[in-house]
Amino acid sequence: MDTHIIIILVAILGVVGALVGALSSIAGVLIGSFFSFLTSRRQFQSTVISNKRQEWINTLRDTISEFQSVLVSLNFFIDTTGKFNEEKQKEYQVIIQKVAFLRSKINLLINPVENDHKELSDLTRNALDMVTKRDMKKLDECMTGLTSVGQRILKHEWERVKEGK
Repeated sequence: MDTHIIIILVAILGVVGALVGALSSIAGVLIGSFFSFLTSRRQFQSTVISNKRQEWINTLRDTISEFQSVLVSLNFFIDTTGKFNEEKQKEYQVIIQKVAFLRSKINLLINPVENDHKELSDLTRNALDMVTKRDMKKLDECMTGLTSVGQRILKHEWERVKEGK
């Protein structure tokens, strides 16, 4: 073979080798960037979900607390003999509307297929029933149940936040 041809072949092989090296580097950068993007996206989604879950926990906790607080205020409409004070009927109706609103809000915040959530919904309904029946003893039992079930739900959801879910 002629030396010119050998030199040209060696030069071509050098260029091909350089191109393969460059393409390998570009492929490595692209693949690394792709996996970095996926990881960042997953972390971002996890952070957003955890933050939204924390907001939900705060809202549910505050709504349950307010629901119970408003229920307790209804005791002020019962006089010392245990009878309802008819003179304050309008004020009582406003508070009953507030209780109904808070019950609806709790029901909209929870998942009706989860057992604890169903129990919480049932307890809010029972509490509202006890208020309308003016059975403050059973209302107190409902309040204890509301606290207990609410704590279970909030604890479970807090564990999920800590896990980054």
